[in-house]
Amino acid sequence: MSDGVLYRPEITPETHERIISRAEARYREVLGDFAAWLRDGRGLAAGTIAVRLHLANRLLERVVGGSALEAALSRIDAPRLDDLFVDFGRELGYASLRNMRSTVRLFLRFAVDRGWVDPPLPSLVPRVATRRGMQVPRGFSDEQIALALSWLSGSSPGQIRDRAIFVLLAIYGVRRAQIAGLRLSDIDWKKRRIHFPAHKGGKPLLESLHPAAAASLARYIEQVRPRDCGPALFFRLRPKPLEPLRPGAISAMVMFRLEAAGIEDPKRGPHRFRHAFATRVLRSGGSLKDIADLLGHRHLDSASIYAKVDERGLREAALEWPEVLR
Repeated sequence: MSDGVLYRPEITPETHERIISRAEARYREVLGDFAAWLRDGRGLAAGTIAVRLHLANRLLERVVGGSALEAALSRIDAPRLDDLFVDFGRELGYASLRNMRSTVRLFLRFAVDRGWVDPPLPSLVPRVATRRGMQVPRGFSDEQIALALSWLSGSSPGQIRDRAIFVLLAIYGVRRAQIAGLRLSDIDWKKRRIHFPAHKGGKPLLESLHPAAAASLARYIEQVRPRDCGPALFFRLRPKPLEPLRPGAISAMVMFRLEAAGIEDPKRGPHRFRHAFATRVLRSGGSLKDIADLLGHRHLDSASIYAKVDERGLREAALEWPEVLR
């Protein structure tokens, strides 16, 4: 399959237009105005606006129905908001529910600016109740990782670059921003080490350069990476070849590649590789302290969520890299 089919560019205002065009015709104008308000009035990034547009369209489908937009919004009150989030809570995971809450608050503030609802209404959006560590983290299985990497075995520039990113995510469990923050100088070929920058208050990581990572990176640098293009390691391929790859573009690429590979998983983001890495550490007999150190956490509490992974299953399973990474 050609790389032109598989490659997904970064999110841009044109992406917003495509999202809006897929909404019902009667919602398109208000969604367009909402996107402009988010961009010009709130200064949100293009990727964040895309998420807000998706969820705002879902909100409109739920609350407007067959009514006129302004009339439907004017009927929203605290009990209606509570009922709305009870329904969303049955349909969405915790992270998506938090995103929905942020979107509803923003859309209602936008509606206040338009004079459609009263100013106190955004503050009545209910909180998303949770306890830290309430969810057991789930990572990709070794089979899923192997499938994704086998799908990225082609020779096109996009496949070569994206395979290198997938290998780093799978082997080191680093965050997307740490991949985006890599510089060419972070690879020490002589000492066979790779340095990942700190992120979100964590610690920088200095790791051994795994043979699979070395091979994928060397191929990308020799065959794909633009020369004399600056210090960043990973770059966009098009439409601006000399622009470094950003975290949002890495997420979009990962989700698209996994979907193209046929991996059936409702959460296909790059963070699932991080959970898979932590689970492998536990399976090998590692402690929560080991996970915290290897993932770059400054505090052990940040890794405590992995204590909820089934201990019996961990004892029975031995740590194995996916076959394709051996």
